[in-house]
Order: sequence, then C-alpha cells, then structure tokens
Amino acid sequence: MNTVLTSFRDTWGKLSKPMQIGAIILVLGVFAFLMLITLFSNVDYDVLFSNLQPEDAAAVVSALQERNIPYRLAENGTAVLVPADQVLETRISLASAGLPALKSSTVRASGKQKLTGSCATNGRCRAN
Repeated sequence: MNTVLTSFRDTWGKLSKPMQIGAIILVLGVFAFLMLITLFSNVDYDVLFSNLQPEDAAAVVSALQERNIPYRLAENGTAVLVPADQVLETRISLASAGLPALKSSTVRASGKQKLTGSCATNGRCRAN
C-alpha cells in the first residue's frame, strides 16, 4: 500500500499544474455525474390495485412480468404498485385481460401527498 501511495505521489509530482487541475476536474466531473444519475434514478410508484387475494396478486404480477413492467408489492402482498406514470395505462391493459377479479381488488385514486416507505395512508410510495 505504501508503494502505491509513493508511486502516485511521484507520478502526480511529474504532472504540470494544468494537467493536475485537469485531472482534479475530471474526477470531480465523474463524481458529479454519478451523483446526478443516483438522484434522478428514483422512481415514484403508485398503487395499481390493492386488497388483492393472493391468487389475483399472483396473476397481476405474472402479467406485469410478461409486459416487462416494473412493480413493487406492498401491504403484505395485497397491493401491487407500478411506476406512477404507467398506472392508468397498465390498469386499462390488465382490465381488458380480465385482471384482477373485480370482487377481489380496490382501485385507489392517486393522492398528491408522497410517502417514503408505507403505502397504507394514501397509496403513494417512493422507491429508493
């Protein structure tokens, strides 16, 4: 480890000031880029269906997997959440396929308030 640090110091010392500044800017730029990706990659999830029976939840999840739609399970597996911008289209698509059995589920209107973690209050979750 000591030889690596010594080698780095020697190499760093051989660089001109503009090259050192450029290297620092490059490292900071890469770090800022990674931070922005992390910041903007969070997706808001909204309730697609809730109060599902286990059989209906399994059928809905299977249909979402077939359509390559990301999902999360909440409320002990009785609620299925999808990205908020895909809720209405997905709900219509699944309803046209007969999913879920209407007696088994509840459709919640989207709320304005966002929660992190629990979806029980208003149907909105933030996936981190």
